[in-house]
Amino acid sequence: MTQLTLSWPFSGRTVQVEALESLLSGPGRRGVVVVGEAGVGKTALIQHVLRRSGGQAHVVHLRGSASLEGTSYSAFNVILSRHHAELAHPLRILAGISDAIRTEAAGLPVIMFVDNAESLDSRSALTVAQLAAAGIVTPVAAVRDLTLAPELMRMWTDGALERLDLEGLSLEESRDMLGEALEGPMSETAVLQLWGTSHGNPMLLQALAGEQRDAGHLLQRDGVWVCRDDLIEYGGRVAEAVDLSLGFLTAAQRSLLEVCALVEELPLWVATGLAGRDEVDQLESHRLVKISLADGPVLTLSSRFLSEVIRDNVPPGRANRLRERLEALAEATDLTPNGRIAHTLWRIECRMETDHGHAFESARLANQAGSYETCLRILDSLGNRRRDPEVALVQLVALVGSGQQSRARQLLASLDAVDFDLSSQVELDLATAQLASNSGDHESAQRAIAAARARITSDQAGAVNAELRLRIELAAAELLARDGQHASSIPGLEQVRQDLTSNGGEQSLRAGCLLAEAMAVAGRNEDGLQLAQTLVERLMREGHPADLLESAARGLSVVRLTAREWHRRDTVSAVGQSPEAAQRQTPSATPSVAEGVMDVHCGRAAQALKTLRPLVSQLRQYDPDGLVGIASAAAAYASCLCGDLEEGRHYLRQAQECRTIHSRAAWIFDCDRDYFLAMAAASFSSKDLAAAKLLEQADHHRVRGALTAELFAISGAVRLGDSAAAEELAIKASVVQGTFARLCEHYGKGLAGGDPEQLLLAAEHAHLIGNDLFALDAALAAVSLAEDANDVARTSAARARTQQYRALLGPVGVQGESHTPLTAKETDIALRAVGGLTNRQIADELVVSVRTIESHLYQIYAKLHVSGRSELSDVLEVYSK
Repeated sequence: MTQLTLSWPFSGRTVQVEALESLLSGPGRRGVVVVGEAGVGKTALIQHVLRRSGGQAHVVHLRGSASLEGTSYSAFNVILSRHHAELAHPLRILAGISDAIRTEAAGLPVIMFVDNAESLDSRSALTVAQLAAAGIVTPVAAVRDLTLAPELMRMWTDGALERLDLEGLSLEESRDMLGEALEGPMSETAVLQLWGTSHGNPMLLQALAGEQRDAGHLLQRDGVWVCRDDLIEYGGRVAEAVDLSLGFLTAAQRSLLEVCALVEELPLWVATGLAGRDEVDQLESHRLVKISLADGPVLTLSSRFLSEVIRDNVPPGRANRLRERLEALAEATDLTPNGRIAHTLWRIECRMETDHGHAFESARLANQAGSYETCLRILDSLGNRRRDPEVALVQLVALVGSGQQSRARQLLASLDAVDFDLSSQVELDLATAQLASNSGDHESAQRAIAAARARITSDQAGAVNAELRLRIELAAAELLARDGQHASSIPGLEQVRQDLTSNGGEQSLRAGCLLAEAMAVAGRNEDGLQLAQTLVERLMREGHPADLLESAARGLSVVRLTAREWHRRDTVSAVGQSPEAAQRQTPSATPSVAEGVMDVHCGRAAQALKTLRPLVSQLRQYDPDGLVGIASAAAAYASCLCGDLEEGRHYLRQAQECRTIHSRAAWIFDCDRDYFLAMAAASFSSKDLAAAKLLEQADHHRVRGALTAELFAISGAVRLGDSAAAEELAIKASVVQGTFARLCEHYGKGLAGGDPEQLLLAAEHAHLIGNDLFALDAALAAVSLAEDANDVARTSAARARTQQYRALLGPVGVQGESHTPLTAKETDIALRAVGGLTNRQIADELVVSVRTIESHLYQIYAKLHVSGRSELSDVLEVYSK
């Protein structure tokens, strides 16, 4: 089938375009050399700027060619062919070229565009420099490596040329380019996948996007381009683009890249032994490899994408010869853990016999890295030796981790009578617990974890047992977190973190993130935020790998969401938006979900929908973390806030269909899903029922010790009109840490006690944490109370606050609540109020206290965003229509 060719626009580069234009125009114009890797867009940038000049200069286009580097003046062949004079002497040649250029320019200034400048022959390069020095031309050159163009290097060091370094496209620039070429918006997951894989290199980005679309990996759902799954399809166009970008390498450099790709991580001393230090330095200067000091000095390719494409295109015979060269220089034990795994797979692919001990150790290391399918593949190569109990245990862990429940149960039954040592027995207990948990049998999982705990007695000290205790407490904490019982895991996690001799390692990081999340859930919001922030800052300071940083940043994002600190996102975005962090085949949707959820909570509904609409489309296609429910529920409530009830119903139906899907990313997403479902449903049915549902959620959280979630659910019920819960809100808030708790405390006290000053304090706290919708609710309630008390000063102050928050929210937050129906009782009271009855008269007619009527009116004003009776009549008239 013939595939349509994508049309790729010039995108982004605003700063570089302006810089290049300023250097090439005006009386003080200077030459420029644009430096960047192959495919980064040097030529496209220069051509774009020259097109924008609109014929204001005469352009002479030269191009260097590696095949003609030995031919003098090869770049000027076309110009010289038009000159009929004797040009045997270099000075006559220079004069002839100058005359020809002046004649063709016809008085216009001349820009000499030199593409692929490092491949100019020496005579052509010297001529460009001479023409520039004489003021005949203004050169603008594109070069991959300035050190390979000595004449341009000299001109730059002498100040005759400006240097402009060109990097890959930013995430936003890549999003714009892809959207325009594909003629439609893309999900953030798809953009991150392509951007992270290509590092923003336009040539690779274009090749990737074309192949992914043609292979069906990129497809349209609901008008949004989404990725089908976690696989990126590498084909001929991508391989050709990579090969083109590596065309300048020497044979030794290419061989070293291939070995690095096949073994993933190469000790520096091995790399220098294979190719020499100079070749390693050249590859590092071209940013094709990087040296990490985490496991000693270790050489790796600069991107996982590059490694995969190179590895997949090494012919089998060549791969075997490269393996022999590596093994002649180093033993498997000389390699890093990841290197040992890759080396074992390499030997299997070369059909070489693999040492049983090395293969078993590689399989165990693969499990530790979460590469369960790789572990099973290695174990398959062992044949009958898989019957060994220790090997079977490693296989069991891999089967459980890869979700092969039936095979795992069969294997587990065969290990019942085996007498393992302590470490292996704990491994078996934890695998049993994970298998039970995956099946929803939490009681059996808890028994298995308790058995593991019992094996590690208090008098058994040492680093090995400290590590085992950490693994046990991690398993227990993750099991408790699935049901919102985070508080119960805090003592164990705190103890194992104290026992560890080092704070490093992924398991230690996971324990820290779980502890911070548990603290926030249990109401210790400030403690949790401080711990999570400290973890991220330490990892950034110590230069840990990007995937570890991303994991910590996601943990911090979850803690902030749990603690209701909606305004603090700086570190998360700084870590998450880098190609290194996005290099995993499918980047996590957790940060995007968290961003959309935060925006909805704060009333930034229109902004939230820009994130949530494409995100829901993506998650309905591929959702490994179970996030479609929270994303759909948040979109439903955001649509209602924007007044689009039809879209709200659409997303509400989708969210209700997904209620049985639980988030595997964070428990707080399930909490917020249920909260948004109640808030969105209130737009179409009884607010009383929605408030009652939220109070049920609060009871559910209270039993589990989830104090912050309980507080949030109660606050939602009060904002929906359940003023009877206001006093409870204030009491619950008094024992919870953080700004959100202080907001709830003031809000509850203000409503329960009829105190506008408390409500204004609540509005101030809400604004501080970025929730201007809550701030507006509190300020409007303060206006109502102050008006009824004839307190002119407080009324004026409260009205000023409402104007401030309305301006920050725009029309969205205000319109949204006006579409939300009042309860029947509130409607009755509102109609009596606009009919001219006083609070006392309404109370007498309904046989209730004046305080009850006042409380109902405060809620009515807040819901309809009016400041008093003077505005209520007009709003009710619009509402009735």
